[in-house]
Amino acid sequence: MIKHIVVVVDGVGRAAEPMAFALAEQYGARVTALCIVVGAPLGFFVQPPDRLDLATADRRDALTKAQDLAEGIERRARAAGLQASSVVICREDPVGDEGVTEVIRACDLIVVEQPDPDGVRPADMHLETLLVESGRPCLLVPYAGKPASRFRAIIVAWDGGVSAARALADAMPFLHRAARVEIVQVATGFLPEGARIEARLVEHLGAHGVSATFRTLVRTDPFGEVILSHAADTETDLLVMGAYGHSPLREALLGGATRDILSAMTVPVLLSH
Repeated sequence: MIKHIVVVVDGVGRAAEPMAFALAEQYGARVTALCIVVGAPLGFFVQPPDRLDLATADRRDALTKAQDLAEGIERRARAAGLQASSVVICREDPVGDEGVTEVIRACDLIVVEQPDPDGVRPADMHLETLLVESGRPCLLVPYAGKPASRFRAIIVAWDGGVSAARALADAMPFLHRAARVEIVQVATGFLPEGARIEARLVEHLGAHGVSATFRTLVRTDPFGEVILSHAADTETDLLVMGAYGHSPLREALLGGATRDILSAMTVPVLLSH
């Protein structure tokens, strides 16, 4: 059940806000706009008074801009008839912060824009925390185009791992409303256990009232290319998958299937870790 959505914004990307609003309207959820400001602790370096004053002023200016951004989203959400709030957090450590995790753990879904493959936007540096520390599914929205916000056709990428199982469970609110659900396994060859897995997953979803099919794709290209190509061919609206690796940012996002998909995605991707 989706009743509380946190949308992470940085003032640069524009795709996450409309997606969060659309999903909140569909599911009757409230929206919290989260803007995270990163800055080194003011007392971390010994600085002359004039430089310390400048650093203080820069931080104050950044916090003011973040507050304006978050409150603007809150106002637009309320104007759209949604329940809404806004939070601004200044984190001195770009890797982890209790204030951020307190917000993202108290929600049902996190919405954030796709990482920029050509550069680092402010929100990009928080992706590891959102995926690893939240314990919540994270919906990444393509920064280009206008993706559908009603997910009629969904692909669930399946590799038999814990993250894939978690992603399948996290996606259940979307699967219930989909017209077509396909579980896709990418294999390099014949899998003798394929029929058994197929039957169990289809039966499991059927117990939840979700009609699904199972397909095994032969891996002739990198995993990400195979999945995204199939998603395009089948006019898929949402891709569901586990975020592979112990630390998605350090291991998966810097190399492997997850990074390949996030760098080239053209449809929203629901990631669970």
